Amino acid sequence: MAKQADLWTPALISGAVFGFLSGTPFVGALNCICCSLCVGAGVLASFLVVRASELPVTYGRAALSGLLSGLFAAAFSVLSSVLFMVVRGVTFQNQIDEAVEKASQISPSAQQASEVLVGLGAPVIILLMLLFEVCFYAPFGALGGVIGRAIFEKRSAAPPSPQTPAADPTIQP
Repeated sequence: MAKQADLWTPALISGAVFGFLSGTPFVGALNCICCSLCVGAGVLASFLVVRASELPVTYGRAALSGLLSGLFAAAFSVLSSVLFMVVRGVTFQNQIDEAVEKASQISPSAQQASEVLVGLGAPVIILLMLLFEVCFYAPFGALGGVIGRAIFEKRSAAPPSPQTPAADPTIQP
């Protein structure tokens, strides 16, 4: 009997690849172009699911694989961003100080908001970064999954099997 492909492994692979790229300082700027790396994660996940599946993949299943890849990509993006900050020797305090300085140039209310960030610890800021990225990566990953299914799935769905008419108990032979 034919079976559907696993969604988790392709989503983890594509999420790790595109999440790491999103967290890389200069390559991550590609997300400014219609969240292209997020969509790319969904397309890759959909491609991997279509390739591994014995049955035609539905749009819903492709969207789910893209959504999962977007969730994984958000986590890997935050992780790699923090990793690159550590490697460059930049601390969260330096980043927050720069944000407060830039916010004070914009407006006083933005400066007050950024001063609130100064009081938060690094784990809370990382969690906020993750929540912010999940809000963008998941839907755009799902969109990429649908796009990937449209590109890569060439098999048509099997026609429904003809059903035999049910016997009507009121008719006597």
